[in-house]
Amino acid sequence: MSLTPAGRQAITGKSNLYPVFDPNFVFHNPRIGGYYPSFLAGRAFAIQYAVDGDGSQDRRIQNPRDLVLRVENGTATPAEVALRSKVVTYEVDRAPKFVTNSPAFRPRHLETFTTLEWQLNLVAHDSDPFPPGSAPGGPAGPPTLLRTIRLLGTDTEGNPVDRAYPGPYPDANVNIQAPSLLAPGPCVLEIELCDCANLEALSGSGRCVVQQFLVRYQPTGTNAEARPQARATPNSAEASILSPLVFSLASYPNPASTGATFRFLLPNAGRAELELFNLAGQRVRHLTSGDLPAGEHSWNWGGEDESGRLLPAGLYLVRLRVGENTLTRKVLVAP
Repeated sequence: MSLTPAGRQAITGKSNLYPVFDPNFVFHNPRIGGYYPSFLAGRAFAIQYAVDGDGSQDRRIQNPRDLVLRVENGTATPAEVALRSKVVTYEVDRAPKFVTNSPAFRPRHLETFTTLEWQLNLVAHDSDPFPPGSAPGGPAGPPTLLRTIRLLGTDTEGNPVDRAYPGPYPDANVNIQAPSLLAPGPCVLEIELCDCANLEALSGSGRCVVQQFLVRYQPTGTNAEARPQARATPNSAEASILSPLVFSLASYPNPASTGATFRFLLPNAGRAELELFNLAGQRVRHLTSGDLPAGEHSWNWGGEDESGRLLPAGLYLVRLRVGENTLTRKVLVAP
């Protein structure tokens, strides 16, 4: 098993030798009947190999996980590529999903909030509930769906606002209180959805996804009259409707198994640089850089490093730099 979230490896013991039967028994029935329950969330790699009469084993595949990953990242030998078909891989516990096409889902894209009380309805679904420790045999019991929320925007002085609402919130209906100094204009709600309680603390206990939603805060009536005006930025002449500064970065999907799309939001035209790092701080891929107009941008990444080879499974950091400002987000590359 390669466990979520960081791809930690878990190796099981070998099964008994099959077929298990007595050759002297009159009801000769040499059928193979194996059943192996999967208790941990992640990607499984399974093999079966032959044993001849003197006990010699076909051990051409020492580690099925490593073989598959080498084939997928392009570092396998021709002999290893030929052995790939002998390894069965499957996923245990798919990630939950936000049901954004539900009429009840809030926030909608570019939805406007007119007060500091924001009512959200984070409708979500988990097609395969995975309660750790339960009996194997398929999805059973009600799903665990926990939500945490971050609000990204600017205050009335043009400074970044980053307010966390850790929760976690088990119900779809969530009311949050925006900061009193939040400036009118675009904001980003970054919401993490998990189908477990302790993913980062306990590998293999479940999966999470992170999604960002672009919204607007536009107070009306007495709320608008009572609010001070945001300070103009030096680049106000170049600013789009996205001013004051909202600086955001997200990756989809997350976890990613075959690459990802990095989406970012620039309030003003300027030079932006997008890079990917490992946890040791080493840059593994320079994604893009250049002068970009204000607005939403995206960059598709196929999962490769600088040399064009697929990166191994694990946790990485994607960094967006615009002028003196930087944003860093975690990206999990699933095996």
